[in-house]
Amino acid sequence: MTALRGIAASFGVAVGRAVGLPRSGRTPRRRVAEPEAEVARLKTALDASRSSLEQARTELLAGAPEAAALLDAPLLMHGDELFLDAALEIIRRERVNAEHATLRAVQLLRAPLDHAASAYLRDRAEDVAQMGHEIVRHLRGTFAAPGLVPASVVVAEELGAADAARLLMDERVVGLVTERGSATNHTAILARALGVPAVVGVRGAVDAAFEGEGVVVDGLGGRVIFAPEAEEVAQAEARAAHHATLSRALEEREGEAAESRDGVVVTVLANIEIPEEASAALAHGAEGVGLYRTEFLFLDRAEVPDEEAQRTAYAEVASRMAPRRVVLRTLDVGGDKLPRSFRMPPATNPALGLRSLRLSLERPELMKTQLRAMLRAATEGQVDVLFPMVSGVDELQQAKAVLAEVRRELEGEGVSVGDVRIGCLFEVPAAVLVADRMLPEVDFACVGTNDLVQYTLAVDRSDPEVAHLGQSLDPGVLALLAHVVEASRRAGRELTMCGEMAADPLALPVVRGLGFRALSVPVMSLPLVRELVRRVDFGELEDLARQAREAPSAAVVRGLVKERLGARLGELFELRGR
Repeated sequence: MTALRGIAASFGVAVGRAVGLPRSGRTPRRRVAEPEAEVARLKTALDASRSSLEQARTELLAGAPEAAALLDAPLLMHGDELFLDAALEIIRRERVNAEHATLRAVQLLRAPLDHAASAYLRDRAEDVAQMGHEIVRHLRGTFAAPGLVPASVVVAEELGAADAARLLMDERVVGLVTERGSATNHTAILARALGVPAVVGVRGAVDAAFEGEGVVVDGLGGRVIFAPEAEEVAQAEARAAHHATLSRALEEREGEAAESRDGVVVTVLANIEIPEEASAALAHGAEGVGLYRTEFLFLDRAEVPDEEAQRTAYAEVASRMAPRRVVLRTLDVGGDKLPRSFRMPPATNPALGLRSLRLSLERPELMKTQLRAMLRAATEGQVDVLFPMVSGVDELQQAKAVLAEVRRELEGEGVSVGDVRIGCLFEVPAAVLVADRMLPEVDFACVGTNDLVQYTLAVDRSDPEVAHLGQSLDPGVLALLAHVVEASRRAGRELTMCGEMAADPLALPVVRGLGFRALSVPVMSLPLVRELVRRVDFGELEDLARQAREAPSAAVVRGLVKERLGARLGELFELRGR
């Protein structure tokens, strides 16, 4: 028996038989006599790969329409002029084969994303890499379908979006294991949308799997067991049955409000990245969109999307969610992640460099185009504008001044605009400490715990050597959260938490006890978060939060939560493998 650890990417437990996909293998660089023949090969492979994606999307539309939109981003990448131009230049300049040129071009595209401060952007680097390997496989003609059997667990080095869609829709596939990937790349999102338990980032999985032998995929705890013993199989089957029963029970309650046992109502909103996710958010009972990450529109493009393209995307979400609110976050990337025409030199330390609101203020033409699109989209529904990574009052006032200027310009042009509320995102400790001066400047505020934890604890979440130190329940982080909650009460401003902490079953009771009454979480976490709220009394959580703030460490806080609430919430803690 071999047990390996990875990232829990799609919740659930599966027991089945391993079906392996061969590694992609090294692509040697080879000189060619006729570069134009390689150019033609690449264009043909690109067309074939795009056609494969379009076919997979059509199949998803018939069987799982909400998941079909997830292939839009890979399709967009296939039309990326930056990629094609770079690959063709490499072929012609170096007179090399198309396979090598493709992977070189992919490296150029993904390099700035690999070192991004944002985990979201680093995940997009994985998607770019998968696109490249998919095109190379078309060049090689190595698209042999795996020999699926009933209860197959697909084990692969990585899986492109088209292959993932086709395999995960096959009723014989019960689980997925990949050596590469993250919980938020396209393959993982597809697995969640289609309800297939998955663990990704499992090093050595392909070598550990023996074709046809048993395998357990624990998508709750991020564990994979190859050649499991009878006892492990029995335990996994029992956990799978329990998870399925509990998940059905949560789905049946999706229409119910998130109200605690002592009558305190919590607003539960959704985080989304693409317009098509709005439908899924509504299906899972979201009361609105608390965070729409607009970066998706700017990635993998030769040019910055124009005002109309942005307006169309924002308006689509606003109209789908109407009359519910939609919070549009302005661009949150570094200058080296922008399309070529706006690109700036890469920062030495991206997390502390010219990124997010700083970048927008540095490039006013970029910011004004986005704000014009947002104001115009506000005619389609209730739209709020959220400024990220605000570090102080002066920066916030500058952003508000640009928004006011844009509104005057549009009205002067006779263009219809909607009313928007203005919010700031507390992610920088300095901003939290002056929250009493920040909050009177805005209509609402959000706390982004992912970056707040990183900056507070001086921990790079992308560095495996220290990532485990980035504990959201650290007493220092809790002190900052309590400070901003108290400031929002004094200012009479609505406050929402929109980071990972809001969807963590062990952290959420403390978050609620600190006083957060609005949460914005990933779409698939909506049922779990509402159920957690329903099972507790707000009064007891206030006492829990007081004890947590006095604890010496995050580990002690976690133990306290389990001790106080384990009897009622233990099965929900297990849903996230905690």
